Amino acid sequence: TDLWWEKDEPACRIPIYDARVVRRIGRGASIAFRGLMYAFQRRPGAGGGLTIVVPEPRALNIFRDGPDVRRVDFSAHPEFERRLKVYSSDPLQALLLFQDASFRHRLLEWRGNSRIAAYVTGSDAIVAFPGRDRFEPGSVFRSRSAEARVRRIFDEVAESIEILQTLRKSWG
Repeated sequence: TDLWWEKDEPACRIPIYDARVVRRIGRGASIAFRGLMYAFQRRPGAGGGLTIVVPEPRALNIFRDGPDVRRVDFSAHPEFERRLKVYSSDPLQALLLFQDASFRHRLLEWRGNSRIAAYVTGSDAIVAFPGRDRFEPGSVFRSRSAEARVRRIFDEVAESIEILQTLRKSWG
């Protein structure tokens, strides 16, 4: 699914991927990710550095402070600090990305029980929302009216556009 963004700026393509990433090991395969991925270019001069957002570790934390990225402290917002971890090569820029408290609360709402993740650079942003298949009418074996199927797809597209607009407003 591609959307075009033409509000107060030159048109740019904004893909929304209903993605499934499969990890193959020998002859076996497992699903590493299933859900929506939003990818967009940020405005020129939107800031530099690399910022990674991951959910809190459950068992093994693969991200650690290192020479390239450091953990960013959000102790002023303990719920955000507990449920999402932010690592950045430019901690000041990462704080600016999340300076809006309402945006942090919105991220936590989206977080719900899923494990959202984000990758933000000075020029690009990719945000992943794990979940079920989207933008599909559902199984033909379920008794659901055509109107209900179309309404479901419409609601999913409207929700995706709202998410994208919020991300672009904060990280554009």
